[in-house]
Amino acid sequence: MVSSQFKKRSIENSLHLRVTVIGGIRTTCMKRWITVLCLAVTLGCAPSTVLTVKLGKTLSYTDEKGDCLSAQYGRLSDGSLNFVKVKMPDGRAYTLPQAVSASGARYTDDREIVWWENHGVVRVDVRGVNGEWAVKYPALHQK
Repeated sequence: MVSSQFKKRSIENSLHLRVTVIGGIRTTCMKRWITVLCLAVTLGCAPSTVLTVKLGKTLSYTDEKGDCLSAQYGRLSDGSLNFVKVKMPDGRAYTLPQAVSASGARYTDDREIVWWENHGVVRVDVRGVNGEWAVKYPALHQK
């Protein structure tokens, strides 16, 4: 004869096992849900804008000897970087980021060339063979 206590204990153990299994599934599902939620929040915080480059029209500059240089000013769409694309008379091209300037707009790679615009006049400095900066074009004027 099976005692009623044994049946009761068996039922309690069976229920405990089911609750444990169901609780485990619930915990696993909850962990997955929290993970998905965290990913959604993280992705939602990521910037959704794509940076683009905005370029102005190409401008031509000449010096008193007739040398012609071209420049195209640009910036990133978020305004974090301004730059100028310069084409020299010998065909060399440079893209120069804007640098700190006390007056005017100064663009340089700090290695070879400085493009400095102030009140519509551009000055171009180049680094010489000795490493010193020298004025290449003291006053370029827009055509």
